[in-house]
Amino acid sequence: MIEFFKFPSAFGMRDASPFVLKLETYLRLAGIEYKTTEESDPRKAPKGKMPFIKDGDRTVADSSIIISYLKDKYGDPLGKGLSAEQRAIGHAVKTMLEERTYWVLVNDRWMNPKNQPIIRDTWFGMIPGFMRGFIFGKIIKDMKKGMEGHGIGKHSDEEIFEFGFADIKAFENILGDKPYLLGDSPSEYDAFPYALLANFMAEPFPNVISDYISASKTLSSYIARVEKKAFVSVFLFWFPGLTRDPESKTQFFTWRAGSWVKPGNLFVLEGQFARLPQGFEQSNAGAADQVK
Repeated sequence: MIEFFKFPSAFGMRDASPFVLKLETYLRLAGIEYKTTEESDPRKAPKGKMPFIKDGDRTVADSSIIISYLKDKYGDPLGKGLSAEQRAIGHAVKTMLEERTYWVLVNDRWMNPKNQPIIRDTWFGMIPGFMRGFIFGKIIKDMKKGMEGHGIGKHSDEEIFEFGFADIKAFENILGDKPYLLGDSPSEYDAFPYALLANFMAEPFPNVISDYISASKTLSSYIARVEKKAFVSVFLFWFPGLTRDPESKTQFFTWRAGSWVKPGNLFVLEGQFARLPQGFEQSNAGAADQVK
């Protein structure tokens, strides 16, 4: 089974790295089984960045290279029926978001003095205080140098946000009233737009772009749609001796993408028997229904 290396969850998100979330979204949409290993130190990754995977004796790094590898080895279920023109549009949109809009997010999170303490204490909190400031300061300095080398770091915050607005609005216009970027079904080219938009919506970092996304029915609905398609599996459990009558006051629990949420909603029980989540013993439950 593929071993997927990612950062620990932070800021109420599946992963605060858009590129890590991009890959996990692709894995889920493509139906590829994997197991997750969390790693907080990117220096241990093959290229010094997350994510990376291990597939047998093969280690592959970089989200785009990984997806190409997975398509070559396991097929391309998300690419069926796509025309050359659609693939070109998807590639162009992905490149715009990855190579420019992503840096708008980075600038706001890492260069904004209001956000730096949140980043420092969340991701570097395990480092003793007397060393934390020094290490974090060096990282900020290196990132600033990298952003200036990219070119975006030479602009003011207002100018950088304008770049982001232009890109986000361009994506919104291309998406239009389609459920997914290229039509009625998700493709690999939905993985990064979802991951980036979801990261802009991280609660600790409100900004003018997150306000715009939140106010846009097109974009907010798109985030929710991809999220549901890729990650949300809702199961309804009942326990031996308890009634399944929806009119009863029985306490039900729902399982959502690996986390227990309670109390859950009561659903009409329809659908088929589903495999229980890992770690939930069969002996503890009578059965489970997948709610569609």
